[in-house]
Amino acid sequence: MVKPLWWVLEQLGVVGDDGILTAVTSSDHIPRDMTWSGEYVVVPLVEHAAEEVLAKQGKKPNGPADRLYSLDDFRKEFGTVLATGTPLGETDALVLLRFLQRDKKVLLFDQEV
Repeated sequence: MVKPLWWVLEQLGVVGDDGILTAVTSSDHIPRDMTWSGEYVVVPLVEHAAEEVLAKQGKKPNGPADRLYSLDDFRKEFGTVLATGTPLGETDALVLLRFLQRDKKVLLFDQEV
C-alpha cells in the first residue's frame, strides 16, 4: 500500500527529487504558505456519485415539481449514491451539487434558496 501512495505523492509533486517536501526539508525554514491541512475532494468519487444521481433521477417521473429538492431532501433522496452505507454529509452534498451544476451543467443550484 505504501508504494502506490508514494507514487501518487511523487506525481503530485509532494515528494521526490523535485517535490515540495524535499525543498522544505532541505532548507532552513518552512515557508508560511506550505500548509497541507484542509478539506480535499477526490474527483473520481464525485464523478461516480454524479453519475449515480443522474441515473437515479432519470428513473423518476418527469414532472417539474418532481425535480425540485431542498438540500435536506437532496441528501435524503441521493444520500446513499456511493453505497458506503453512510449518507452524504452536508459538505459532501454541496460539493456534489456544485459539480453537477458547474461541470455537468445538469442542474441549477442556489444554496440560499
